Amino acid sequence: MDSDAQQKGGTWDVVIVGAGWQGISAAKTYLDIQPNIKLLVLDSVRSSFSIPQIFSTLINLKNRTVGGVWALENLHPKLNSQNTLGTFEYTWYPLSSQEFGVKEGSHIPGIVVNQYLSLVAQKFHILERIRFNTTVLSAQKSPEGGWLLATKDISRSFSPAVNKADSYLKCQKLVVATGITSSPRQSDITGRDSFGGPFLLYADLLRGMGKGLLEGSSVSSVTVIGGSKGSYDAVSWAIEAGKSVNWIIQQSGYGPAWMTPSALSILSFRPQFETLPTTRAFSLISPCIWADGGAYSRLRWFLHKTIVGRLLVDTLWSLISNVVLNSLKILRDDFLLNLKPNCGYVLVPFTERYLEITKSSIQWQASSTGTLNYSGDFYHTLKSANVSIYRQNIQSVTEHGIQLGNGTELHTDAIIHVTGWLWKCPFDLIGINTLEHGVPTAASCSLETEQWYLQCQEVHKQIKTCFPYLQKAPNKPSTSQESSRGSRASGLEYTPWCLYRCIAPPCQVRSEGKRNLVFLGFFNTYPKVLLAEIQSLWAVAYLEGKINVVDEQSETMQEARMWCCWADLRYPFGYGSRYPDTVFDIVPYFDVLLRDLGLITRRKKSWLKELCSPYGVSDYRGIIEEFKRTRGD
Repeated sequence: MDSDAQQKGGTWDVVIVGAGWQGISAAKTYLDIQPNIKLLVLDSVRSSFSIPQIFSTLINLKNRTVGGVWALENLHPKLNSQNTLGTFEYTWYPLSSQEFGVKEGSHIPGIVVNQYLSLVAQKFHILERIRFNTTVLSAQKSPEGGWLLATKDISRSFSPAVNKADSYLKCQKLVVATGITSSPRQSDITGRDSFGGPFLLYADLLRGMGKGLLEGSSVSSVTVIGGSKGSYDAVSWAIEAGKSVNWIIQQSGYGPAWMTPSALSILSFRPQFETLPTTRAFSLISPCIWADGGAYSRLRWFLHKTIVGRLLVDTLWSLISNVVLNSLKILRDDFLLNLKPNCGYVLVPFTERYLEITKSSIQWQASSTGTLNYSGDFYHTLKSANVSIYRQNIQSVTEHGIQLGNGTELHTDAIIHVTGWLWKCPFDLIGINTLEHGVPTAASCSLETEQWYLQCQEVHKQIKTCFPYLQKAPNKPSTSQESSRGSRASGLEYTPWCLYRCIAPPCQVRSEGKRNLVFLGFFNTYPKVLLAEIQSLWAVAYLEGKINVVDEQSETMQEARMWCCWADLRYPFGYGSRYPDTVFDIVPYFDVLLRDLGLITRRKKSWLKELCSPYGVSDYRGIIEEFKRTRGD
């Protein structure tokens, strides 16, 4: 290692990787609890275009502003958050209508999200601690303790030696706060390199040349591949730009995502869908492994341990699913039937007419559920535009378009593939046993990984015994990349994230002297900002030895594995075989972290509000100060 490179990187008490919601929250929390800490935040972006060389000079691959995926460079002009005013902000600084000009009940524009995060980073002295355009290539465990990070400055260019470090830095503690949506997964469609026009990933559509692709006259037809929320964005933007659209949702994989309106219609009530996961009553009808029951232990026992209770739970979930599907009206229109969720349908009588509802229902979908945050009626716009929807697998990409599995050939000027995101650790961890640390590990024929899988099989049996309701859960799509052994990435099968409390390596938990690594945001759920704050507080308290874990190391490993396997069983149409992916269990998870911190978990003023009123930003406001008071700091 070059001494100049080491000097350039410097030595730090704490390094946080990522300057999005999670990284900013972690930095703010650390500075609140340890004001004199020597702290550095690193931020970069990774992207990949596949386009003719003539366009290459137009590509900008660098983050120069805070926000991570909400950095200014990543924002399509029409991108909105799926959250409405008041639900997408830190507890310690409001995203107010007066300051940011967002109307009550409106979805927050992406540009406003960036303005908010930029203001917060500057106001709380985080911006001056961020080193932009710096990607971490590896983190090596140091013999003296702490970590040695190999980094590269990508502000100059993406040189051929892209994986060669030009700087090294040391830190005592490492906080990985990149989350699971920082780097797009590459397209693996056969023949993509033979296509003569722009072939973009969804992430590329948000950056550089991708922003203007749909506005140019050189592209009149666009093909969008995918069924997730990102594909809905791409189709919506292409329609607004006046393009003809081929929308391909392959038969392999998960099919179309469950989409919901901003507000549901239930009798005379119009609750916002985003508030349902944070309403404790909904967590009671979810078979949740980390719910302690408490005052609701008898009710949970009835709902999940008795036949009558499970029948009631199943009925409630079917009704909720029915409300969502009725509000979208996609089951009543032949053109839109290709957009119905891929969960197995049955025809049942309902209010004097027949409607299709899913046998498995929205309860198995997890956080891949999306909100229709577009102006106007998305489905009406879709029907009135020049759009064709195909539920066919792709055989190959050709020079001028795409050939489907049924032989249909589609000609197109541009292709947008919504691939999803890389979910593993964004850089190599050297000098540690990644399996023991709960980090995704390439499956092999080694005795260690085989033993891990055998233990997971036993845990699956225990969970199904504990929660008989999960025995009726649908199987994963047979053609997806998920399995009971993990998930595929880069052609290999990997174990899932398996962290204690979904944050800390299980092997480090029992020894305070070894606590030098945490992962934040490797957990997909709603509400993401509250998750960022509460996880950050737990992580900082943990790293600073302010949380006492009473379990033995074997028990921390077992709990981490139990939570990991439960996520896989609980949401088969989610991504639990990669990382914790949940929706309706988030309030009990917050309870667990707050209880570890010695903080109040029941934060409403009455039992009725505790049960029926959604938890929001105001309920967790001041938790850092509350924690400091409990510690006498």
